[in-house]
Amino acid sequence: VADVDDLRGLVADLRGQACDRLAAPAPGHGEGRRVAAKLRTDELEQPFGVVHGGAIATLVDTVVVPAVGAAYEAGWGYTTLTMDIQYLGAVVQEDAVAEGWVTQRGRSIVFCRAEVRTASGRPAASGTLTYKVSPPR
Repeated sequence: VADVDDLRGLVADLRGQACDRLAAPAPGHGEGRRVAAKLRTDELEQPFGVVHGGAIATLVDTVVVPAVGAAYEAGWGYTTLTMDIQYLGAVVQEDAVAEGWVTQRGRSIVFCRAEVRTASGRPAASGTLTYKVSPPR
């Protein structure tokens, strides 16, 4: 059983890994679409090699941030207001690949979607997210 500090460290490591793997916009998908890949580590697997659902949720939340930020100058803040995830299939002993994009922008609210697939192309999860954006202070 992990203690709270171990879990905090794991989440920080996961977020760092996901952020490090965000790539340039995917060809043919327009501004604000991003790809994140290779989110599998031994520490994120449960018994039988299944990647923990919390890791997939963090990937979904993380992959849309560059798409949200694409329309704003440096210094703007982004806060997740809602995140709804549908798990469609397990990620078992392979990488997860996520793609996120903005579906609608308002003055202070941004709506997003994300899809996660296994490296072999099987659907793993989809999500809808709402962010609040705040100008620099």
